[in-house]
Amino acid sequence: MAQQKLYTEKEVRKAIELAQKCEHECGGVYFDYTETEIIENLTPIELPSDEEIEKKANKYVENKWEYAQDECKETFTDCAKWLKEQILNQ
Repeated sequence: MAQQKLYTEKEVRKAIELAQKCEHECGGVYFDYTETEIIENLTPIELPSDEEIEKKANKYVENKWEYAQDECKETFTDCAKWLKEQILNQ
């Protein structure tokens, strides 16, 4: 299965605009974008990997709290992974 990519509304509007240009002749110039070319012009939102979340949690907790580091790191990591999962399951 291909990796799921996320796009902002601005990027989706850009794709629609490019697709519409494909359908209209404009001043004698015909825009002939393929679906692949349109997608390649978009910038997807990059979600962090689970490993990146772990690294960020470690760094964040070490800099903020000297006590209860394990509990704080686990909470931070669980929350970040939960949020990522909610985004991917839309």
